[in-house]
Amino acid sequence: MDDVIDVRFRLFKGCLLQHWQFFMGNPRTNKKPNQNGQQFFESSMMEILKTFHSAGFGLAGNSNSNGQSSNGTNGTGGGMMVVSPERVRYNLKTLKQLHRVHKLFASCSSELRVQCLTVCLNMIANTSMELLRDDIVPLIHSIASFNFDDFFKIFLPQYVGSVLGSISNFHQQKLCVQFGNDCDAVSFKENSINFANYMQTLMTN
Repeated sequence: MDDVIDVRFRLFKGCLLQHWQFFMGNPRTNKKPNQNGQQFFESSMMEILKTFHSAGFGLAGNSNSNGQSSNGTNGTGGGMMVVSPERVRYNLKTLKQLHRVHKLFASCSSELRVQCLTVCLNMIANTSMELLRDDIVPLIHSIASFNFDDFFKIFLPQYVGSVLGSISNFHQQKLCVQFGNDCDAVSFKENSINFANYMQTLMTN
C-alpha cells in the first residue's frame, strides 16, 4: 500500500509540473480545467493533506475524546496512518515546487489554503516533526503570503482558539503575539519557531 501511495505522489508531482493547464486551466485564456484532471488534483491534494495531518496528529489529535482534532483537520479523510518523515518531506517539496513554478496557492481554493496552513502549523508544533521545521516553515510562509493580513488577524487567532480553546484568552493572545506580524522570510521563520515552541509548552502544562 505504501508503494502505491508513493507512486501516486510522484505521479501527481510530475503531471502537475508538466501539464498544469490540463489540471487547473488558465483564466487568462479562459481555458477550463479538464474535469477528470481537476478531480485527480483535488483527491491527490487530500491525500497529501491526510499525510500531513497524520504527521501532526500527535499535537491536535488529543483535542477530544473521539480522537479527532478540534480544528477539523480530520476532514482530510480516513483514520490515522504512520507517516515517515521522508514522505512528509517529499510532499512538502512537491507543494513548494508547484507554488514556485505555477503559483499553486494562488490557484487553489481558500478552503484548501486554510487546510494546508492548519496541518502545517500542527506539524511544526509536534515534537516528532522538529527536524522537518526547515522544510515546513517556508511552505507556511508561501501560503500565508497570499494574504498576510488575513493570516495574522483572522486565521491565526482562529487556529489558536480551535486547538487550544481550553486555555485562557491571555495565553492564547500571548501565543499569537509570538508570531508577530513580520512578512519577510527570515523574521517569519524565527517567529514561527517561537510560536511552535511556546505552543508545545502550553500543550504540556
